[in-house]
Amino acid sequence: MNKFKKNDKIIVIKGKDKGKVSKITKVFPRLKMVLLDNCYFATKHLKPNQNQQGGIKQLSKKLHWSNIMHYDEKSKKGSRIKISLSKEKKVRVLKSCEIEI
Repeated sequence: MNKFKKNDKIIVIKGKDKGKVSKITKVFPRLKMVLLDNCYFATKHLKPNQNQQGGIKQLSKKLHWSNIMHYDEKSKKGSRIKISLSKEKKVRVLKSCEIEI
């Protein structure tokens, strides 16, 4: 079971966007990377061609799992996660406050 899933609320703990709270838009389990909503951009300089105009564009970059943590709304901090069994199903639970995700 993956610890990170789409629409999870996370906080960035490393890099240029450290401290920002965001949501996950896409997960890449094999690469152990995620795409975030309104966070962690790269600028790309595009050359003009017949179909589109040239210019500078901001694109979302993938971020490794080790650089993010789940966000705990109560304590306003990052929290680790544990996977526990509940009624014969695996459930993700925040370690800081024991709330199911």
